[in-house]
Amino acid sequence: MPAYANIHTFMAMVRIANPTYERWVRSSLRPLIAVLNDNNGTAQQVCAAIAALPADKVARYIDPLYFLLADYPNMPANAGGNLNLGALHQTQAHHFTQAALPGNFNPAAALQANRVFVTSNNIVPLGQTMEQYILANDATVSVLLIHLSGIVGGMERVYNGRTTIQHIVSVLRVARLRGCPVCALTMDAARDVCNPMAQDYNLVANRTRIYEPQHHTSSRADFIAFVTARANLVVMGFDGAVCVAANLFGTNQNDTNGQLVRPLLTRANIVLSRATIVSNDLLSSIASPSMGRDEYGPLFLT
Repeated sequence: MPAYANIHTFMAMVRIANPTYERWVRSSLRPLIAVLNDNNGTAQQVCAAIAALPADKVARYIDPLYFLLADYPNMPANAGGNLNLGALHQTQAHHFTQAALPGNFNPAAALQANRVFVTSNNIVPLGQTMEQYILANDATVSVLLIHLSGIVGGMERVYNGRTTIQHIVSVLRVARLRGCPVCALTMDAARDVCNPMAQDYNLVANRTRIYEPQHHTSSRADFIAFVTARANLVVMGFDGAVCVAANLFGTNQNDTNGQLVRPLLTRANIVLSRATIVSNDLLSSIASPSMGRDEYGPLFLT
């Protein structure tokens, strides 16, 4: 195949990550860049060059590396596993298995049996980041952005060297490059996402806007169609204890038939990471913010 078509975009991202790139020393990216410039380069060679990068270089160049893994032709689905990321901590993705809606569903109930509550057995830490998960599962993934139209407190919190909004933009970019549909649930009449997200969001070919100015969540037919279209729903948004929790686990909001709106966890598998949920506090349910009522499972205390 010819040399990598988007090498200039990749190198521009490298220089954003390191403005002094190769000003004084030979970069550890040289072997990877040689493959990208090679008319006979292959995805397997790209993977091998990425796997050879030490963890500190992966951390520095993580944005261009994710771009490359999402964009380079014929990249194998598990290629994200070649990244030496070190300990994932709050960037680890967790898979919440779709739950049944209780017949006596009441999101404010004291008993777990009346709420949409997933046990620890049904919350699986995936051992990979959200970006890696999308790279390996793009055909089954949709992405929901909840109330991210403006810059808010909590977006500046740092997890593994990057802020929450940087993590969110990174996941959105990988999803966009892999062709995943994206939905923005917004209360803002003027815009869907905040400025740091706008460039990638506007490039999403298959995107949906759901405008709900008065409610945490939505019962609109197009919203339900979006969240049920694919098996796995990646969710990112603001904030973890109110709007995101209301969408995932339920809230006292009725649909047009006077019934409580079904939580998203009863419509699809949900994939979350703490680093992509905006919150300055511990994560808990809107219906049960006190300690011990932690529908988020292992994400509650991270």
